[in-house]
Amino acid sequence: MTIGELLKQKRLENNKTQKAWVGDIVSPSYYAKVEKISIAFLPKI
Repeated sequence: MTIGELLKQKRLENNKTQKAWVGDIVSPSYYAKVEKISIAFLPKI
């Protein structure tokens, strides 16, 4: 799972749009790019 996939999963679990999820922290267009990042997220074991 990538970081972007994890963020999208959590956002959708909370039934939020990208705009509602990020509020005024970053622009929705920037966040959309973050969700598309393909770097694998490897949790610490």
